[in-house]
Amino acid sequence: MSRKVIRPTAMNPSVEVLSAESASPLATIRDVEYALNANISTVWVGSTAKRPPLKSASNTAYFDTTLGKPVWFDGTNWVDASGTIA
Repeated sequence: MSRKVIRPTAMNPSVEVLSAESASPLATIRDVEYALNANISTVWVGSTAKRPPLKSASNTAYFDTTLGKPVWFDGTNWVDASGTIA
């Protein structure tokens, strides 16, 4: 599986771990030693069919490779940046 860690900077204090081949959480605080006192964002990536279950937490982010854009779970539906159900 291909993974990419985007290291924190002064402009972006969070750590992001991305994968183009998986629809599972990719990092925990243990995975990123330098993440102490930093924000960790878990990024889900995969096809529409592999989205996390609808019982996911509100504001869960997911990059849908079928649609080619990010979507967010609003507590009921997956929506795109404009708020349209995706």
